[in-house]
Amino acid sequence: MEHRHPSGDGILVPAVAVVIILLAALSLLIFRRPPAAPAPAPVTMASAPARRVPPSPTPRVPPAVRANRRTAAVTTEAAGAPGLAVEADVPGADVFVDREYKGKAPLVIRGLLPGRHHLNVAAEGFDGYSDSVEITGKAQTVSVRLEDVALDVSVDVVHKHALGSCRGRLYATPAGLRYRARKPDDSFDAPLSAIEELQIDYPKKNLRVRMREGRTYNFTHPAGDVDALLAFAQAVDKARKRLEER
Repeated sequence: MEHRHPSGDGILVPAVAVVIILLAALSLLIFRRPPAAPAPAPVTMASAPARRVPPSPTPRVPPAVRANRRTAAVTTEAAGAPGLAVEADVPGADVFVDREYKGKAPLVIRGLLPGRHHLNVAAEGFDGYSDSVEITGKAQTVSVRLEDVALDVSVDVVHKHALGSCRGRLYATPAGLRYRARKPDDSFDAPLSAIEELQIDYPKKNLRVRMREGRTYNFTHPAGDVDALLAFAQAVDKARKRLEER
């Protein structure tokens, strides 16, 4: 029996057909357009709520500034308050309040805070005035008499007699010289105009008072303080000269 081999054409045709089918399928896969993606839904933007702006805080005043404001207010009120009028019987006398020069009398001083203040009035050739004054916030007037003779001194003494001595106190005012002893009979009074001389004897620590009518009084200090006797004598002499000039 004779075997027959298939021809080459019979095998080639089916192979070509298979290749063509594969190429066609591959082309479909490559060139096929993918389905369009669905359009995104429109997004609605919600409006943001309005932001509330807090009010600006009130600036804080430092304590030092607050204190200055209070002080300024008090000073302003005091400046507008009724003043202190200072009058003097010596026109042009210098006026000081709390050691601060304010001007010449007569004048009105404003701006003094309520309370106690020290007032000084001075004029050349006159005894100065020095006293405290209470400022109340109401109109006030202080009248100063510089021409008046200011004399109010005293000193403990031992009055030496021709026989013996007695202790007492010697006073001097514009009205005169007064000696007050423990024994009333030894006391005496004399006007300043009756005094002729007051003399200090340092070695003897003695004050001699000589009267115009000729009588003489000798005094020592109980503790030997001759400086106290000197201060007394100088104050009396100054007042006597002032009175003689008037």
